[in-house]
Amino acid sequence: DAWYADYIATATKEGIMEGDGPRANPNDLITREEMAKILVETYEREHREIEAAPETGEQFQDLDTSSGWAEEYVRKAIAAGLMKGMSEDRFAPQDHALREQAITIIYRIKAVQ
Repeated sequence: DAWYADYIATATKEGIMEGDGPRANPNDLITREEMAKILVETYEREHREIEAAPETGEQFQDLDTSSGWAEEYVRKAIAAGLMKGMSEDRFAPQDHALREQAITIIYRIKAVQ
């Protein structure tokens, strides 16, 4: 009965967001790599497929700490300009996303369209 239940259900049904087994865990903190997946899945459905070269994101020393399922999404988010690193050489895929990052990404989505 949460206000966001329909949104979570739709995102899960469409494959934009996945849960942990039968639960979507909407109250958990989100990592930057999870955010990359949601962003890329949503962007590609609305606009076009994002292409990322294998060397995309190579400036980030910690990109290899991305979960196996997330690496392509992280590279695509970087290639499209949807997400940037925490510093010049650190992407921090497993760090929790911050509110200000989410707000910044909303503006970037509008700019990338």
